[in-house]
Amino acid sequence: MAKHKKQIEPAHPLKINGKEWDQIKVMDVVCERIATSTRSIVTILAEPHDGYDLPTYTTIKRWLVANEIICSQYTRAKEDQADFMAEEMIEIADDSRNDFMEKVNASGEAYIVGDQEMVSRARLRLDTRKWLASKLKPKKYGDKLAVGGADDLPPVRHDVTMTPEEAYRQLLNGK
Repeated sequence: MAKHKKQIEPAHPLKINGKEWDQIKVMDVVCERIATSTRSIVTILAEPHDGYDLPTYTTIKRWLVANEIICSQYTRAKEDQADFMAEEMIEIADDSRNDFMEKVNASGEAYIVGDQEMVSRARLRLDTRKWLASKLKPKKYGDKLAVGGADDLPPVRHDVTMTPEEAYRQLLNGK
């Protein structure tokens, strides 16, 4: 009988001694993927790294709560993802390759028609990215709210004490 040698599996590149996750290495991989894609962390964790599994979403969330450095790294990756999405929005908006399609009528003549499904899908992709970017990086991509009035308007007064009737009269007089 031939003796079987025990095959030695290669060490998991993201584990310490093949047992515990190397949190720094894992988060380097995860954060780099987040920062350079529009994929969710759930999707990223489901994709293998060099043929090896990644930790679960619950594990990553636990690390984020327990470790300020990891939390900061993840926060930065999400901010970078907002910039990535903003750049991608330009590409989506400018891509008109599938906005039109050629059809042939009953007499065999070709004609061009707009592909509304493609245009609607592009609009949805843009709106989704705009919304996400505004939430991930609100100072840069969020809605701007002018506090205190616009440049061509007087400042907002906080000491106003007038009755509704006085306010209505002022509105009618254009003041």
